[in-house]
Amino acid sequence: MFRTREDLAHIDGTVLAFLDGLEEPIGLWEPSVDRWAVNGRWANLFGLTDPTELRTAEDFLSLAGQTDLRWLDDWRRGNLAKPTEFDFIRMAGDARTVRLTAHACTRGQDGLPSVLMIRVEDITTATSMRLALLETERRFRDLAANIPGAIFRYVMHPDGRHEIEYMSGGCEAIWEIDAKSLQSDPAPLWDMIDPEDLPRVQEAVVRSAETLSDWSCVFRVTTTSGTRKHLHGSGKPQRLDDGGTLWNSLVLDISEQVRTERELQRLSTRDDLTDLPNRTLFKEYVDQRCKTARPGAVGVLFIDLNDFKYVNDTLGHANGDAILAEFARQLQASLPNTAILSRLGGDDFAVLVEGDQGDSAVIDAATIVEMVCARPFQTTSQPIHQPIHLKASLGAALMPFDGNEADSLLRCAEAAMYKAKREKHPGVRFFEAAIHGEFKERLDIEHSLSRALENQELTLHYQPQVCLRAGRVIGCEALVRWPESYPTRVSPSRFIPIAEETGLIRPLGRWVLDTACRQIAEWRREHDLRIPVAINFSALQFTAGDVLSDIKAALERHGLDYPDIEVEITETATMAELEAVLPILGRLRDLGCSIAIDDFGTGYSSLSYLKRIPVTHLKLDQSFVHDLHEKDAITIARTIALLGQQMGLTLIAEGVETREQEAILRDMGYDHAQGFLYSRAVNAEDFGQWALKAATTAGS
Repeated sequence: MFRTREDLAHIDGTVLAFLDGLEEPIGLWEPSVDRWAVNGRWANLFGLTDPTELRTAEDFLSLAGQTDLRWLDDWRRGNLAKPTEFDFIRMAGDARTVRLTAHACTRGQDGLPSVLMIRVEDITTATSMRLALLETERRFRDLAANIPGAIFRYVMHPDGRHEIEYMSGGCEAIWEIDAKSLQSDPAPLWDMIDPEDLPRVQEAVVRSAETLSDWSCVFRVTTTSGTRKHLHGSGKPQRLDDGGTLWNSLVLDISEQVRTERELQRLSTRDDLTDLPNRTLFKEYVDQRCKTARPGAVGVLFIDLNDFKYVNDTLGHANGDAILAEFARQLQASLPNTAILSRLGGDDFAVLVEGDQGDSAVIDAATIVEMVCARPFQTTSQPIHQPIHLKASLGAALMPFDGNEADSLLRCAEAAMYKAKREKHPGVRFFEAAIHGEFKERLDIEHSLSRALENQELTLHYQPQVCLRAGRVIGCEALVRWPESYPTRVSPSRFIPIAEETGLIRPLGRWVLDTACRQIAEWRREHDLRIPVAINFSALQFTAGDVLSDIKAALERHGLDYPDIEVEITETATMAELEAVLPILGRLRDLGCSIAIDDFGTGYSSLSYLKRIPVTHLKLDQSFVHDLHEKDAITIARTIALLGQQMGLTLIAEGVETREQEAILRDMGYDHAQGFLYSRAVNAEDFGQWALKAATTAGS
């Protein structure tokens, strides 16, 4: 190859100088003699200070930490196409990755390379980035495989071709189709979209491609198995170099979410017990009809099942609910298909009707309600011979005469219903302008009563009861009074019925009981006044509460005993709820309470009923006392006196205002009396002073 050693040295120097002038790491290798020559950049890359230190393949292999000679053998044989990559640790201690590429500079007569030029690339950074990218892609695929949805890269080419570059495993779960088959032809995905939703989805994708704005759409699909699903798709577009569009997209199966939302929507607009529209949905229906119907064609019928709380109290709420559900079912089945029945809450229902004559349609609906109410209702736990017959109070309002929207029509229909209830009006009562004032007054009283109870603003007054024979005070009756500080005074005859209708009677009754017991205890401490106090009880306190526990708690709280109070209940209320009231009255009588039937003579009791009631006192209604100058009133008063005497009952006359009335009643045999002749109902302090004075006068 070289003739003399001097020639060799000269050539080596020339070659090394040439190599050092190159901008990249370059080396020469003569396989036949295993001689290497590298430039300074090569030496620096591998951590050498002197390029001449690398003379042989063995030197290089040792420097690079390589033991595999196969790639050198491949180069000797002329297999130069495949670059060689390997990692090594430089002398400085840092790790590097390089790629070696060999090129034949000269070849021998055998065609094999005689001199190889070897290029070295430091690919440490590129390799790290590639590995990091591979790791990122691996993590992405792992993440995509665990996301409950379909992740895919969708491409739309300028020539109109569609392609899917990548699909996660969730795609198969959602569409139930092999992902690989879709990559070249995604048309089956579009075929699954509901025909009604397809134009909307296509429009969203096209708009996204044109504007490079994100697309998002909810649509329905039918999978290959026939399953209907709701999907939510979204994608972020980017423009490709060829003018096409690529979307990184996510599709989620929201079928369960849609079902949940629909169920929540149903629960928010339907009544749980009857599945009828609730008040919210009913008002929407009314407002819709009011916008489209002609005047006078829309009516609202308000239905209140009278005294249904007694059904709940007697049979239990489970049976009460069963009867309400059956009532709703039968009424729904009986009404015209155009009518909309709603359960507003509790035992209140409403019907929206529409017809050429709205009032006629309302009357027809009211007739159907009464017909359904007249049917016997039973539950599985009731005896066969005790069916329940319902009664309803019905009020109605018409559009536009009573309002043009749901709130006003319902308010007017409810006001008419309350008017019908108070008047015991048969059939349906239509709203009239005068009713509005009455209804507003009723609402004002209800609100004021509730506030007065909450703030303890009511007061108790006490009216004395005197002995007609001895003239001494033998007791008093506690009477609740409206707050004097309120601008409008309301009589008990007005607010007590409202309290009973609204359920406020129960907290009101407990307050009266506790206040009266506290006053009895105070009179004893301050005046040594020991007289029983008569306390009025509503039938609702017996049927819808635990009156025995209330009485026991109040007596114990104030250190009293059962004989210290007298329980008064009206004749009408007692008779109406006799079966529920009797056991409680019997228990109170056994414990030592006096039991008085108030307003006796105005109800519809019979002697057989009176015999069953554990009563100790009869109170003659003041209407008979007032008319004692009339023959019929005298006859009734005398008959009641004889009845009470025969049954061993104490007789009390209410409303005594004159000495003449007092004398007549005394002659008839009445034991006690109360009325303006002796005193009006006064506050607790005044009554205490009056009672002490009366006791002193009687004693003298």
